[in-house]
Amino acid sequence: MTLPEPFGRKLSTPGRSLHDLQREFREWPMFAGWPFGAQAPAAMAPRVEVFELDHSIVVRAEVPGLTADDLRVTFEQGGLLIEGQFEERREDQGRNFYLCEREYGQFARRVPLAAEVVSNQAEITVEHGLLTIRVPRPGK
Repeated sequence: MTLPEPFGRKLSTPGRSLHDLQREFREWPMFAGWPFGAQAPAAMAPRVEVFELDHSIVVRAEVPGLTADDLRVTFEQGGLLIEGQFEERREDQGRNFYLCEREYGQFARRVPLAAEVVSNQAEITVEHGLLTIRVPRPGK
């Protein structure tokens, strides 16, 4: 008996990582929109921290290997959106990998802000793989 796609399809060899399994699922249209679906997986979205400092809201996000030109920050009602893409840059062609946990592709991360901010006065920097967005609060 032959099972219909995707159930009849073989997955990677046993013992592969969860990331490999997520990559396999992303190829199946029926899983689009799921956390491991066609959209960027949560593991790829940058980890962030949000805090208040000197009457400003500061958002810091981990974006290793990216520059300010690789990122787009958009302010929305109640928060901001960080978008970018991790490009696959491999100088190691011809090597046989035993493990590869790095993710490549587009990502988008919505960050809610608990306070009002003056978005047109935002200071945005990227240094040593850390995106820092500093936005003053109104009237401060």
